Amino acid sequence: MDFALSIRKSACYFALCLLFVYPKVANSKLRSDSIREILVNYTMVDENRIMLLSELTFESWQSEPEESKQYAEKALYLADSLNDELGKSYATLAFGLGKWAQEDFNGAMENFLEAEKMVSMAGDSNDIMRFKYEISIAYLSEHIIDLSNRNFEKLMPYYKKSGNEEMLARTYQAYGLGRLYDKKYQDAIRFLDLAADLFEGLKDKYGLTNCALYKGISYLKQGDLLESNALIKKALKGYRNFEDHRGMVMAEKEIGKAFFTVNQPDSARHHLGKALEMARAQELDEEQYEIYYALYEIEFSLKNYKEALKYYKEHISTFDKRVNRQISYQVHEMKMKYDKEKNEQEIKLLNQEKKIQNSYIISLSLLIIVISISGVGIGLTLRNNRRKDKELNMSKEALMQAEISNARLKEKELKIELEKKDMELASYTMNFIKKGELLTELQEKLSDLESNENEKMSSGLRELRSIIKHHVNTDNDWDDFKRRFESVHPSFINAIQKKQNDLSSSEIRLASLLKLNLNSKQIADVMGISPDSVKTARHRLRNRFALERGQNLTQYLNQLEAEELVRDT
Repeated sequence: MDFALSIRKSACYFALCLLFVYPKVANSKLRSDSIREILVNYTMVDENRIMLLSELTFESWQSEPEESKQYAEKALYLADSLNDELGKSYATLAFGLGKWAQEDFNGAMENFLEAEKMVSMAGDSNDIMRFKYEISIAYLSEHIIDLSNRNFEKLMPYYKKSGNEEMLARTYQAYGLGRLYDKKYQDAIRFLDLAADLFEGLKDKYGLTNCALYKGISYLKQGDLLESNALIKKALKGYRNFEDHRGMVMAEKEIGKAFFTVNQPDSARHHLGKALEMARAQELDEEQYEIYYALYEIEFSLKNYKEALKYYKEHISTFDKRVNRQISYQVHEMKMKYDKEKNEQEIKLLNQEKKIQNSYIISLSLLIIVISISGVGIGLTLRNNRRKDKELNMSKEALMQAEISNARLKEKELKIELEKKDMELASYTMNFIKKGELLTELQEKLSDLESNENEKMSSGLRELRSIIKHHVNTDNDWDDFKRRFESVHPSFINAIQKKQNDLSSSEIRLASLLKLNLNSKQIADVMGISPDSVKTARHRLRNRFALERGQNLTQYLNQLEAEELVRDT
């Protein structure tokens, strides 16, 4: 039994061994390119292929989110097909990372928890620690530093004891980056140096390039410009040699942001300008989104308000593209689930038909025996009668099953459509809130500046505030929001207007936003008013419906909608 288990584990880790050896030979390629080349040459459809697809997701989820999601889907499908429990755990983790890359953090966390539970049953300590590493990298990417650092502090002694220099180097590097985010620059440099020493021994030039970049930024933030300059040049040269366009964009962006934090706006503009040019050429919307906001902050700090507003508009435009792409990802995922359920239903129907056919054959064989004993004449008559009855019953049952299946499919289609509209409303609302937050913040900053400027500048600032205020909450925005809201909650507005037929448009807006469980700050940003004004408006709305003290306004509005739905049915 132990020998068989050893053979199984050797097969599962064959692919991972290739991943640790191959980059040492192919220093000129990125790690994900190495895995793709292995996949092309590895033609078997087995557990090793699941590991390769999962590993490709681990390496590409940050740089290529859409492709990584597809790799994870293939890995999960293959693991289900082969009933490979260890492969399922890796594929589930990979699928979670794919969701994290698409900003579906709640869905990603569900997959992380499920994957950790699965690997604790099917894997060993190496598998468990690998999962902890990948999940910690996801936390680090979102600057959830406390969680990521705690995990890395457990991983470092484990990999040091096990002698796995590849994973120890990567953990040192990630922990060093976390210390950089925590502004512990000396600690960051120390752990990045440890990682660089290991990468040097492993002949991992890409790892050395990353260490050089973040060490350069650490020295820059400490004020050591000479050391910083040399390391930054080394890092940029490394990314160019690898022809890693996304890495070059990321590096120029991070360097530009670092220069801004040390009060060197000209250098910040220079590097961010290069990053923006490359991001546009490569159509990297996520990077453009961050770069535009960084440029907006620089111009605003220098009181170049016209330029700041231009970059702010580009930032919002890129945000809208991201929201629309996120909706497309979610629709694609729902379609995949729908197709899978549809295929399972068809297979179930085919199995039912096969069982019916087998039952029919058995019954017919018994009938022949009875016929041979009872006589040919009587037997033939009985067989014909029974066969007709069976055919009629089977026809009725098949018709009934078809009607049931059609009803279920229609119900699923309606459910999917409603979920799609619900997600569209949620995404649009978040976009609405984000837009309101940014414009409100800009208005507040302009208000602070107006009191300290000369009359001519104050006039220009007031004009700029007027433009921004006009965009906070336009009628077109509300009409678009109302259309999306009513597609998900068609009875809500009718219900509250029936109860109180003279509600103003602003009161209807407030009630709709309460229905979406938005807090006072979010409602204030959407409606372009202060949080205190939201509290006043809520109090007036309670009075309009004559609510008693202690009676919840949102629950009361939901109850009105529920009563309206009952009357409609």
